[in-house]
Amino acid sequence: MNLIPHDPSVNFTGNQISASDVGWFFVHNYYATLTTRPCDLYLYYGRNSRFTRGVQGSDCVSQVVGQQAIKQLFSQLHLENSRADISSVDTQPSSHRGLFVQVIGSIYNYNSQEYKTIAAVDSNPEDATIGDSSPDSISSKNKKNHFVQTFFLVPWENGFYVLNSVLRFLN
Repeated sequence: MNLIPHDPSVNFTGNQISASDVGWFFVHNYYATLTTRPCDLYLYYGRNSRFTRGVQGSDCVSQVVGQQAIKQLFSQLHLENSRADISSVDTQPSSHRGLFVQVIGSIYNYNSQEYKTIAAVDSNPEDATIGDSSPDSISSKNKKNHFVQTFFLVPWENGFYVLNSVLRFLN
């Protein structure tokens, strides 16, 4: 999936486009895809990509490698019916014209009482969404889950793809 057109002559520190702009554009599209078409989320990854997830303070993490393995993982996570509220996005240019992107936010399930209370106070239709209530889902049905997700984006053809992604839920 082409996240943003990539021109080899673009200097992220120049005036054409900033690393921060690319990072925000990527984050908006990534979490919007989670909301509207979670089955297509794997398209942001390549055949050599890695996705790691875990919980803060736990040595138990799971990692999958490759676009098809990531597709299978996302299909098992039941990402429907939730919302991700992004509180910050930090982006840095990195080696080989790559980008390091870190996202901090919270995930709510649309069916939870906590989400219904928050939605009544803050109803912004442009917010992105994710999650479900199954035991192996990213989001719990009954609570807000704070998370940090880190991406390393690398240039590919006319855009970028996610080479590495680490998702950690915070206690």
